[in-house]
Order: sequence, then structure tokens, then C-alpha cells
Amino acid sequence: QLEKLLGALRKEKPDLTIGALHVFLHIARRVGAQERPYIKTVAEGVGMQYSSAARLCDLLSDGVGSSDGLGWVVKIEDSTSRAKYLTLTNAGAYMLASALKSTETGDYNENFD
Repeated sequence: QLEKLLGALRKEKPDLTIGALHVFLHIARRVGAQERPYIKTVAEGVGMQYSSAARLCDLLSDGVGSSDGLGWVVKIEDSTSRAKYLTLTNAGAYMLASALKSTETGDYNENFD
């Protein structure tokens, strides 16, 4: 299933990495469960260093340095702490729904070369 989903998302974004997909899906699952995922909890949840998770969250949101981000995730100020939590944007929710739909219909690319 994961390969099908990766193929469907790569059809739209060919340079998407496994790490970025893992972080994106981790955030999406938490948001779907009405949780507020923070970068720290995402890093712990996917088993990667905080700095790596933070960079991937930047890539999924507004970008890193001069590189534009995907706009699939947004960081929101938490009124109870200094930390920002993560949620999907409309574009991120649409991308996920579109990818899931294409895995059901078989309309995805399985060529991982």
C-alpha cells in the first residue's frame, strides 16, 4: 500500500523523498485523529532527529531557505506555548485524497527507477 501511495504522490511531485512522505503521512494521521502534532512529536513518531524532521516540515510547508515549499502543511501558533503545531493545508488534504483515490483506481506510477 505504501508503495502505491508513494507512486501516486510521486506522480504529482517526482522528487518527493520517502522521509518527506513519512513525515507528511504522520502529520496527516494525527490531524485526522484530531491531535496537534508538533515537530518534536513528529520527529519522535517517525524515529528521526529533530533537525531532520524540522527540515522536512519546512519542505512540506513554506520552504527551506530560498527554496519554495510544497504548501501541504502549515505551522500554527499554539496559544498555550511557544511551539507551533502542524496541520494540513487545503492543498495537502487535496493531494492526500487525490493520491489515495488513485491508489484505489490503479492510476499511479510504479516505476521507482
